[in-house]
Amino acid sequence: MDTLCPCPYCGASATVVHMYDGYDRADYGWDAGCPRWSLFDKHHDHSLPSPRVRGRLSKEEAVWAWNCYCGELKERLHNRQTVTNVEG
Repeated sequence: MDTLCPCPYCGASATVVHMYDGYDRADYGWDAGCPRWSLFDKHHDHSLPSPRVRGRLSKEEAVWAWNCYCGELKERLHNRQTVTNVEG
């Protein structure tokens, strides 16, 4: 299962990368998430959780964790919009 669901905030294709520092040979594991998150663009509400998972032991685990996390983020966004519509 290498298919990553898109970012629930902006719809961008998610990426998965192995974080390794060649200088001090530190292995930070596998990260998955939206490559646009750090741009502080209008598509990302930075008051909500980061659309990234970090430090996973394998690529497969990072993909699985990201896809699960996407479901949680989509649900939070839906609940937030529902509350806004009721209050507005």
